[in-house]
Amino acid sequence: MKKVTKNSDDDMFSTFLVKEKELAYVEKRHAQASIIKMSDDLKERESKATFFTRIKDFFNDCSDARAMKKLKRESEELFSKIPDEEKCNKEIDHKGFKHGNFKTHIFFEQIYREKNIIADCGGIHFPVIEYNVYIRIEYTPAEIWTEKHLEKVFETYADAEKYYIFLRKEYKDKSAKIVLDYLTEKIDSHCDVLKKRIIDLGFEL
Repeated sequence: MKKVTKNSDDDMFSTFLVKEKELAYVEKRHAQASIIKMSDDLKERESKATFFTRIKDFFNDCSDARAMKKLKRESEELFSKIPDEEKCNKEIDHKGFKHGNFKTHIFFEQIYREKNIIADCGGIHFPVIEYNVYIRIEYTPAEIWTEKHLEKVFETYADAEKYYIFLRKEYKDKSAKIVLDYLTEKIDSHCDVLKKRIIDLGFEL
């Protein structure tokens, strides 16, 4: 069996970091293209609006505004019952599995933040507590980490804990090569989808 050398680990990890940079670029380009297209669509809709469509939009906006105010009121009532010391960001649990020069870290965190919702009728913001679960791979000789991957955000503790337990079992015994290869496939697949959307929206990469 061929022995894995530090240099080959360096190459493998460096290649994955480049893949992460490609993902970040494509996601940014997709966001830019989407915002421009939404703005163009809004201008076109406004230019073609008739008296009847404006009346319809007005009533839709009123309905959306009532729903958003209700959501905000319910959230604020809920948070008034939560102790102040719980209204914070905190790490609930963290498990690391070492495999040679690599360590797979699995995080379970509580996130306290202001959630923003924007609609045609305006926008609201209100406090929420969510639960974030994800993995990161550390290349221990250089103390370099990947970005967050397989990340999911949950509204309930129970759902987040279930996913956290799943990730711990799933990745406890998997080598860094297996994990990085899998993540690379997911990144490639995601980038392909975003690139197609960018082109379909009429933009270049």
